[in-house]
Amino acid sequence: MSGSHLHEDFVDRDARRTGEQVRELGHRRLELIAVARALRLPTRATRGAALDGPNSLVTMMVSDLDSTSAPAARIRRRWAWWPLAIAAGVLLGPLDLAGQVHAPYPLAHLFNSPAVWAAAAFVFGRWASELVASAAGAVIVMIVGVESYYMADVLVRGASRSNLTSPTAIVWLVAGIVAGLGFGTAGWWASERSSWRAMLGRAALPAVFGAEAVYNVARIATEPADGRPDDLGQFAALLLVLAVAVLTVVVRGVPRPTMIRVIAVAVGAALAIGLAVNQVI
Repeated sequence: MSGSHLHEDFVDRDARRTGEQVRELGHRRLELIAVARALRLPTRATRGAALDGPNSLVTMMVSDLDSTSAPAARIRRRWAWWPLAIAAGVLLGPLDLAGQVHAPYPLAHLFNSPAVWAAAAFVFGRWASELVASAAGAVIVMIVGVESYYMADVLVRGASRSNLTSPTAIVWLVAGIVAGLGFGTAGWWASERSSWRAMLGRAALPAVFGAEAVYNVARIATEPADGRPDDLGQFAALLLVLAVAVLTVVVRGVPRPTMIRVIAVAVGAALAIGLAVNQVI
């Protein structure tokens, strides 16, 4: 065999080998993209992100793998949500009771506010790593919080143990289940940035503070002065300040169209719910 033929043979074999390697790399890339698509579905970090194509998926997956703290944090949240929910509820009840008893007015009204309990459910839902954990954990926070509130009242203030199962306690437990499901889910949705879930989730918490403020303003306008607390106006102003502060936080960093929708939904819901509750109660 001549030298030129030998050289051509080596070139052909190298070309075939290179072609096989390219095809193998292509198959591996497709497998990597498929794995990335599977991995991104349950993760909080990738929800609501804009995807530009397969390369972005690979980049996101690699960035997740390069981070040593994020996966560990997700694992901790995945398994720690229910004991943390119990612990949060155990703390919520006594702290709420202590605030009602010892805080100066009008701040003491805040500890008896449904908005504060809704905020506890929302924060837990925002922290949890999965939707089920957000909703179920927030419900646990509410239920344990209600019972620990009454238990603290029994232990510290000598209240009757029958309060733990009284009709009032049952009403608050049912309300806690509803609030936990609603605001726990809203907290989870609030991790998104541009979907309808982001709009509703981010608007929920400022709306409930605003609705309670509107409700108290309506009480001032419709009830006689001797039939309501003297500091109700101050409490309404405090709730309004909190509503604006929470709204400012939840719209930070979102696209402008989402921000406008969140503000519109929060303000509209606050006005509608606050006035409707005033008509019912």
